[in-house]
Amino acid sequence: MKTSHEALQARVAILGELNSAEFSAPALAKLLAAWVRESLGLSAEVELAAAQTDSSTVAPRDDSSPNSSGISSILEPELTATHWRFPLVFRGRKLGRLSIAVPPGSEKAVCPTVVQDLVSEFSQLLDQARRFDEAREEALKDELTGLGNRRMFERSLRSYIESARDQRFPFSVLLFDVDHFKKFNDTWGHEAGDRVLRLVGDLMKRVFRTDDVVCRIGGEEFAVLLCDHRSHGREGTPPREARAFGERLQRESERLFEGAADGNLLAKISLSGGVATFPWDAQSAEELLREADNALYAAKRAGRNRIYFAGDDADIIATLAG
Repeated sequence: MKTSHEALQARVAILGELNSAEFSAPALAKLLAAWVRESLGLSAEVELAAAQTDSSTVAPRDDSSPNSSGISSILEPELTATHWRFPLVFRGRKLGRLSIAVPPGSEKAVCPTVVQDLVSEFSQLLDQARRFDEAREEALKDELTGLGNRRMFERSLRSYIESARDQRFPFSVLLFDVDHFKKFNDTWGHEAGDRVLRLVGDLMKRVFRTDDVVCRIGGEEFAVLLCDHRSHGREGTPPREARAFGERLQRESERLFEGAADGNLLAKISLSGGVATFPWDAQSAEELLREADNALYAAKRAGRNRIYFAGDDADIIATLAG
């Protein structure tokens, strides 16, 4: 184990690394744990709060106090003969905890203040990284429905294509429109239209899985990226999950309706959809979107309130979209 003086010298170096590191909470956490191991010769672990909602807050500190710091006074480090535990807190926001294992007889070799000072500076950087991550996540979210937005869909589609080519797994693009949405908006107003979009968004959250990419990509248009786990690694096996999820969404959407304040029915809600699957229907992002969009267009031309699948309905799609 290094002495406190050696650890203090190493702290100067680690601060430079912290500022030049990848600006993300997990990367910063790994760097802090590595500094404790390499500079102090102690085993360390950094536990991060899982998400903003999991982060607790502490009583606000008095910035006018000459003794105030980034660590809340009511969350002091826990120092025992075998463990040091430092809460990672900045401006009342609990971000996680640094735990250090201290071997018997070595607890006096390093002054906890050296670690405490670094933790205070690290907590500020960690808070910045967390807020940056949250802002980036918000930038990919549709404000009205809470689903992903077009930017998230396009980014995810590129990632899916690259991974599917490398790992040879199938996935589907599902495109959906709310039928006659413009007429509904024109008749009942945009506020009622927004309620319809939120209803559809909530339905999609219930129907699809948490690992599916579910987005509102504009107006009344929705899109889903869905992996077919049952067909993974099985060459020549057409995917079935996209069909099951798509048909379930279309079926359950028929139970939706928008009502007036007096309880009267304004209109029933239905969806039209188009589905295309990699690699059967297309092998690039552009082709996949085109095939799904053609299927969607054909479904609307055929009378709406239905879903067409690019492979199965190729002749119908060619006739209606041509």
